[in-house]
Amino acid sequence: MRANWMSRNCVICDQDEFSDLGYTEYHLATQGGTFDLTSRNVSCNHCGFVSAKEVPDEDFLARYYTYHTSWYFDASPPPYNLKKRLKLIQMETTSALALF
Repeated sequence: MRANWMSRNCVICDQDEFSDLGYTEYHLATQGGTFDLTSRNVSCNHCGFVSAKEVPDEDFLARYYTYHTSWYFDASPPPYNLKKRLKLIQMETTSALALF
């Protein structure tokens, strides 16, 4: 799945003039498939802050985090009770060890 990108101004000084620093590609594997991202890295010509020029849109992030969190927590929020958390860790560790 490819991201739809939204352009943004500098998050520090709100200027919109940048120097390109190159691109970084990410291939993020989740239970729902692979998410492909190509980030354009820039430096602000006004304040020098380095960041990504564009960010993924809300729809892409919602799809990514739905699949990402379901991979670890089976689509439910993690328990914050310490005993439940330890039991979850023990179950995940035991199931992972069974693979070897």
